[in-house]
Amino acid sequence: MIRVAIAGLGLVGGSLARALRERSVEVHGVDPDASALDAARAAGLLASASPSLADCQALGRCDALVLAAPASTVLALLAQAPRGLLVTDVAGAKARVAAEAARLGVRFVGAHPMAGSEKSGFAASRAELFRGATVAICAEGAAPEDVERVEAMWRLAGARPVRTTAAEHDAAVALCSHLPYAVAAALVAQLGAGPALARGLAASGFRDTTRVAGDGTVGDAAAMNAALPVALRDLAARLASAADALERDPESQRRAWLEARAQRAAFLAP
Repeated sequence: MIRVAIAGLGLVGGSLARALRERSVEVHGVDPDASALDAARAAGLLASASPSLADCQALGRCDALVLAAPASTVLALLAQAPRGLLVTDVAGAKARVAAEAARLGVRFVGAHPMAGSEKSGFAASRAELFRGATVAICAEGAAPEDVERVEAMWRLAGARPVRTTAAEHDAAVALCSHLPYAVAAALVAQLGAGPALARGLAASGFRDTTRVAGDGTVGDAAAMNAALPVALRDLAARLASAADALERDPESQRRAWLEARAQRAAFLAP
């Protein structure tokens, strides 16, 4: 990668711009938010800055266009992408995005970096965001050389590409990302419906458990993930079973929770 255009200079797009500039990639920024463009230019990241894809004259010279926006926005931006230019994205829901790219005839490789924060905007961006992170690369239907280009870009940013399909990605992310978001949002709503004392006693445990509820980008993708309803219903059945166990045999449920602690440690091991 020599030249890359990044549409969207928030947390993810801004962090990618920082990481690629550190590797001497020429970055052209596109964002309707003038303050984001100004901040990125002040940081020395951009060779050019444009408010829209239509205004970005550098696109014809770029090796790739990265749509660094929420999934619903990516759907709209695909229609504006120049035909023939390699386009990739960072959206957390892949099946609908890939289908729209195919319908429009966009030269597309879907990607989803598994890195982020509840904070948003260019001010939250940092070059190290993707270092050591996994990035899902949805390669089906794409030319092998285009897949390799997108993987190479993410390696420059410090990430580890993993190839998958859009359907496999969405099924997996439904469990490890979108389900936690939906649960966090439900916990916030449950506390809000409870007594004032419960809200007054909420501390680090509640804050840590519900942190992802502050990330609207995840919610945007979760709403587009057709695999999430099944995951939610399976979890609801598991919670109902836990409620039954607590009433019938509290000790058995306590043991199950202790087993979950060990499982969590294994899942999150380096």
